[in-house]
Amino acid sequence: MRWPRRASLRPRTVTKRSRRPPRKQRNLLKSACRTAANGTADYNRKVIEIARTNAHAAFDYAYELLGVKSPSEFIELSTAHARKQFETMTAQTKELTELAQKVTTEIAAKDWRHGDTKETRKVA
Repeated sequence: MRWPRRASLRPRTVTKRSRRPPRKQRNLLKSACRTAANGTADYNRKVIEIARTNAHAAFDYAYELLGVKSPSEFIELSTAHARKQFETMTAQTKELTELAQKVTTEIAAKDWRHGDTKETRKVA
């Protein structure tokens, strides 16, 4: 006796559906991946901007070194440049840290078990 075609396909379809996570969880995962990708792109843009700024500062410093006439002037210029670069590096590190924390917080704000944000589930 031959099995009807439709009946033989049904178990495979049910198995495929049972392996796939529910639509709500898939959408949450897609949203988290999209947020992570956008955050990574923003972070990379910021790193490139920082590299460009630092390269300009290095060329400006080299140009200023060409005008140095005495060792004391060299030391003064080098000290001022080092101080400026340290302050710039501190600010750049702070910007990158804040950007990374922002993206991480956006992703972590999703409650993966229930599909809502943690802010909406606060207990009174």
